[in-house]
Order: sequence, then C-alpha cells, then structure tokens
Amino acid sequence: MRKLIVIIAYLLIGNSVVFSQEADSVNVNSDVSLKKKKTTFIIAGGLQTPSWVSLPCNPVSSVAESSGDAVMAGGFFFGFGLLYPLSENLEIGLLGETGRKSADVAYEGEVSSGGWVYIETGSHETGIFPANVKYFFDAVSIRAAMRFVYPREKLRLWAGLAPGIFAVNANFLTAERDGSYGEFSMNQFGITYQIGIDLLMGNIGKITVFADLASPVVKADYSNLFGIADWSAENHIMSPNRIGISISM
Repeated sequence: MRKLIVIIAYLLIGNSVVFSQEADSVNVNSDVSLKKKKTTFIIAGGLQTPSWVSLPCNPVSSVAESSGDAVMAGGFFFGFGLLYPLSENLEIGLLGETGRKSADVAYEGEVSSGGWVYIETGSHETGIFPANVKYFFDAVSIRAAMRFVYPREKLRLWAGLAPGIFAVNANFLTAERDGSYGEFSMNQFGITYQIGIDLLMGNIGKITVFADLASPVVKADYSNLFGIADWSAENHIMSPNRIGISISM
C-alpha cells in the first residue's frame, strides 16, 4: 500500500509540473486574468498519401499505377508528442513517430518483371516466386518541433518546422514479414514542414487536422537481391504528403 501511495504521489507531482505551469508574472494594474502555460500531450495518426516508390521489379499481373520501375504506394503513421507554448504565437516541442509504406513486388506462382531484371539477366522476367513478396519501408523518427501560431476565437492556424533523426528499415519480405530477399537499414537527419488547424475544446484540449509536407530521401543498397544481382534506389523515407488528425490534452 505504501508503494502505491508513493507512486500516486509521484504521478500527482509530475502531473502538476507538466500540466499546470503558471506564467512567472502578472500585471497587477490589469484586469487580465493570469494566463497558464501548459505542456500538452499529443496523440497523432494518419495516412501517408500514395507517392512514387522505385522498385527492382513488379508483378506481371499487377494493376497498381506504375511508371517504369516505380509504383504509387501509400501507408500509415502513428505517433506521440509534447508541445510547450513560449508565447501566444510560438510553440516548441518533441515529436516521436513510426510509419510504414508497402508495395507489391511479386505474387505467389508468378514471375516479376522490370528494367533492372532485364539489365542483369537479359530476360524481361524473373523466375516464379514461391510466395507473395512485398517491399516494406518502415521509419521511426524523433523530431523537434517549432510552430508559429495564429490564434482565433475557437481555432488556431499554425505552421512550423520539424527537424530530426529518421531510422529507416527497408526490406523485401513475404507478406507475413518473413523469408527476407533483401534488407537495408540506416539513420538519417531530415526536416519536414507542417501546417495545421487546431479546434479548441475549452480547457479539455484540442483536436488538430494537419499535413506533414516534404520528406528526406534515402539511398538503399542491396547485395544480391533475389539472388540476381546488387540493386540500389533512392526513395522518400515517408510520403512527401501526409494527412493526419491529433488529439492534444
């Protein structure tokens, strides 16, 4: 019981520090109430809109939109964050996020084809694949955030920068994410740009509709991909356009 009381006490103290930080001073000659600066906790998620992804080959029966050896592929993202207001018009914070894009590379019982296959083998088609194969492009990021805010009565407009580190893992795997045909991973610095609209809900928090724009590009190198030859390509770490919704408390 004592341990439980101590834990609850720590939580209450931490909550009061994080969510109830008061402004340092107030004008005693003014009738304006003391404004509170609050660190807000964010839960966010959304869609990576389809963007071009370069692939070594495509299923011969694929109906995906393609251009040469590139296909349109989308995905999802999910994350958490903290924001602290320096003033009425400026916020800073920290954002953590994970996301995934994926695209079909081969179907079970079919061949796959592409320019890389022809260059390396002299044939337009690979051998028959024993299982469905997908290109999984996973990324985890930790980014700083700086937002310039334009407050209105019941909503706020904002735009900002989010520089940080992206951990990339790009693999050719079966649909069940096993049986790897090629793996690549690295860390890279990058910057994204954000715009959004906050819908205020009084003292409870806010709901935000936002877009994350731009994305760093990474060059992935594979050795003996599919047992054919080396392959490399440059792709965006995340889709250059992402649309999401976040809840802040």
